[in-house]
Amino acid sequence: MVEFRDDGINPPCLMEVNGRFWGSLQLSIDAGTDFPNLWVSILNGKSIEPSVTYTEGLTLRWLCGDVKRFLYILGGPPPGYPGSYPTWWQGVRELLGAQPSGTRLETWRKGDAWPAVGELVSGLHEILVRL
Repeated sequence: MVEFRDDGINPPCLMEVNGRFWGSLQLSIDAGTDFPNLWVSILNGKSIEPSVTYTEGLTLRWLCGDVKRFLYILGGPPPGYPGSYPTWWQGVRELLGAQPSGTRLETWRKGDAWPAVGELVSGLHEILVRL
């Protein structure tokens, strides 16, 4: 991943070159473009075809992050927080409320639950350490 800063006046300036895939990678895979698999094909000298079809309107939900946000809301605003802070009721609605149709969980896969289990264990550990 490369990141540029562009102020619209000067030429774009390179800010960062990151050798890892991006955090929303699972969204592109679920939408129909498996970038890691394409990269492996390129590294193995295979030709690849451009992706011409993908699923539009797909939503992935990072449930662990949503639970963390809710817990932060319950903890109240940090000292000196300048703006309005969500109420616990807003947090409940965000966490348990309706999601866009067809929303998928980012780490849960029917055929491979281990990433979701690992994230759950890691999240519980983080919560226990904070307590």
